[in-house]
Amino acid sequence: VADNVGYMRNALHNLEIAFPLLLCYGCVAHLLYLLCEDYAKLLDQVIDDAIFIVVFVTSHERLRQMFLRFKGPTGIGLRTLPDTRFSYAALMLRSVLDNCMNLRELLDRKHEAEYKEATSNKNGTRVAHIQRFRELIGNMRFWDQLQAAHALLSPLEDSIRFIEGDNTRM
Repeated sequence: VADNVGYMRNALHNLEIAFPLLLCYGCVAHLLYLLCEDYAKLLDQVIDDAIFIVVFVTSHERLRQMFLRFKGPTGIGLRTLPDTRFSYAALMLRSVLDNCMNLRELLDRKHEAEYKEATSNKNGTRVAHIQRFRELIGNMRFWDQLQAAHALLSPLEDSIRFIEGDNTRM
């Protein structure tokens, strides 16, 4: 039965009456999504930091062009997540993790002049944002936290994608 919430609850209620030993737990994808949302709230700071990195790079055209040059044509790009889709957090975290070396390359001394030009104040970039970006990219603790957050969220995201997929058989 795949209908609206009222019909689903009524169907579960009828099944529980007909089969008292039957365990009815509702929509597994929805339960996993709620769990993912709860975890995302616990990981709020690391997720916010990762979003900041993605937005910082993608909102500065020259910096984005530098990043694309380092990433190459086949590398994964930086992704952000919709405000209400916490299950995409693992995908966004993976995109930042996979681009760790490319992001560090932006701050490499041999590209320092180009980086400074790409993030100069004449482009409207706040000094605090530039500093935060530099600190996050160079902070090993941040990368460890990012890795741990991804390891926690990734199995949930994979499960949701499997359950909601077209070829799911249970």
